[in-house]
Amino acid sequence: MAISERTAYDSITILEDGRMQIRRARIILDNDGTTEINRTFFRTVLEPGEDVTAYPARVRALCNFVWTPAVVAAYAAWKAAQTQP
Repeated sequence: MAISERTAYDSITILEDGRMQIRRARIILDNDGTTEINRTFFRTVLEPGEDVTAYPARVRALCNFVWTPAVVAAYAAWKAAQTQP
């Protein structure tokens, strides 16, 4: 009986302001990968223009598609306005 582990990015949500909500699943499998015994979720939010080189190709492709220069600039302007008194 072998236990194995795999990672899946199983949910990517694009928010109105261009941020991406990413859910990563850590899946533990038993019986040579045929029976799932545990699944743990980790969530993160990526901001427009953020470095996404460490993410899988599918995540990078979506970010590159959604994060046009206009989206990145609008998000940066909104974020700057939030930090001003």
